[in-house]
Amino acid sequence: TTSHTESQRYWGTIATPMATDLGKQGVITGRLHCNSVDRQMGNPSNYENRLIDRQLCSEGFSDSELIVEGEKFVLDSINFNHLGICVFSPDRLPEITSATISFSLTTKDSAIKIEALPCRIVYFNETEVGCKYGLVFFGELDSRLREKLLQVENRLKEESLEGRYGLF
Repeated sequence: TTSHTESQRYWGTIATPMATDLGKQGVITGRLHCNSVDRQMGNPSNYENRLIDRQLCSEGFSDSELIVEGEKFVLDSINFNHLGICVFSPDRLPEITSATISFSLTTKDSAIKIEALPCRIVYFNETEVGCKYGLVFFGELDSRLREKLLQVENRLKEESLEGRYGLF
């Protein structure tokens, strides 16, 4: 895995280390968060995003298409909430400060498509089999887009309550 120092060096232009809020000193390895400028723009910090449950992406959740300076990367969608998404790539992405992402969720009742949503990487973990990225959505999101993101989150939550994991 990549150490916090290596992650900070790789993504240092877009994130800062996050200290724990439990009275412990130090840095949480591999976890990065948005800086104070993000909070001023109304964008949540990674810590605030972590307070909201993330829903595992179901079979109806598409791969995510990340567009970076005109180049498209198709990534596996792992989990989601209305503030961001976790994706996986077998290859390391280029160093970026922002991108756009598109994905969709198809259920038996409907299809919700999100296109060209501005995002940035706030979490990175490299393993032997690929890279896991945490992306946060940012910028001015109109009420219609915000509602669609909440619908995706709520549909995934409903599916998990229906036992789609086959655990119950």
